[in-house]
Amino acid sequence: MGSLFDAAARILLSALFASITMYSTGQTGCVVKGRCIDTSGLPVEGVEVRLLNTGLSTATGREGSFSLFSVAPGRYTLSLSSPAHPELLMELSAVADEEVSLGDIVLRDAGRILSEVVVTGDRRETRAERSAMAATSLGARQVAELRLWDLSQLTAVVPNLYTAEPGDGRNVTGVRGIATTSYDPAVATYVDGVNQFSLDTHLPQLSDVERVEVLRGPQGTLFGRNAMGGVVLVTTRKPTDRATAFAELSAGSHGLQRHIAGFRTPLVKGRLHLGSSAMFHRRRGYHLNLYDGSDFDRMRQLYGNHNLRWTPSQAWSVVLNLKHLSGHNEGAFPLSPDPVTAKEE
Repeated sequence: MGSLFDAAARILLSALFASITMYSTGQTGCVVKGRCIDTSGLPVEGVEVRLLNTGLSTATGREGSFSLFSVAPGRYTLSLSSPAHPELLMELSAVADEEVSLGDIVLRDAGRILSEVVVTGDRRETRAERSAMAATSLGARQVAELRLWDLSQLTAVVPNLYTAEPGDGRNVTGVRGIATTSYDPAVATYVDGVNQFSLDTHLPQLSDVERVEVLRGPQGTLFGRNAMGGVVLVTTRKPTDRATAFAELSAGSHGLQRHIAGFRTPLVKGRLHLGSSAMFHRRRGYHLNLYDGSDFDRMRQLYGNHNLRWTPSQAWSVVLNLKHLSGHNEGAFPLSPDPVTAKEE
C-alpha cells in the first residue's frame, strides 16, 4: 500500500511541475491590431486570437477588433479560431516600437473550407505542412464532429494507430504494430505536456480539448521514455480574456449518460484567468446476470480539468493545471485468467 501512495505522490508532483509553463516575449515591441469579419462583411465577436509559440492571446470584441501588445521583433504565425469558423493561420512580421495593422481579416464559413492544421510534435506550434514528422492532428471542431469521447476511438480515424479498451477504462495503444499490454506502454500519451507513465495514470477522456495529435514512429529524442512506437498528444483549452460557459448533455443505449459543463473567465483581465470543466460519464452493463436480473458490469466516471493562468507582465505567463479522474466499474475484470479470479476482482 505504501508503494502505491508513493507512486501516486510522484505522479502528482510530476504533473504539477510539468504543468508550469513560462513564455518570454520581450519587454518592448509593437502592437498588432486587426478586425475579424465574416464573408458578409459583418464583425465576428469572440474569435480567439493567438500568436503561436508565445503567451500572447486575446479575443475579438463586439466590433470584431483585437490588439496584441508588446510583440517582440521577429516572424510569427497568428492563429484565429471561433466555434462558427475554421481555424485560420496568418504569417506576419513584427517590428519593434511600431504598430502593425492587419486590417480586415475575412473568416470563411465552416461548411465551405477546412481548418488549417497546427502540430506541436517538435515542441513548437507550427503548420502541419512544415513539420517533418508523420503526424495526424485533430482540432476541437473535428473532435466534436466525429463524436470522439476518449482516446480509444482514435483508432477509427487515425492511420497506423490501434487502441483497445478492455473494459476497465485503461487504453492499450499501438502505432505501426508496436504495442505492449504491460504497464510500461510502447506509445507515450501526453495530456497538456504531462506524460501518462503507465496504464494506471492514464487519462483517456477527450473533454474540452483544443487539439489531439498522433505522432507515428520513434519519438524518444523529444519525448523520452515509452515513445518507441509514437506519441499521442492531448491539449485542452486554456482560459482567455473572453468569459465563456458551456454544457453538453448526451445519452445513448444501455443507460449511457455523458454530461459536461465548464467555464473560462478572466479574474483580472489581461493578467489572471481561470478555467474549469467537469465530466460525468456512466452506463449500465452490457451483460445481464440471469440469476438476479442485475447488470453485470456497470461503469461510472468523474473527470475534472482546472486551469489557472497568471500573466504578471506581457513577458511572462505561468499556467497551473490540475486534473483528476475517479472511476468505478462493477463486474468481472475482463483480463482475469479464470472465473475464480474474476469473482475476486
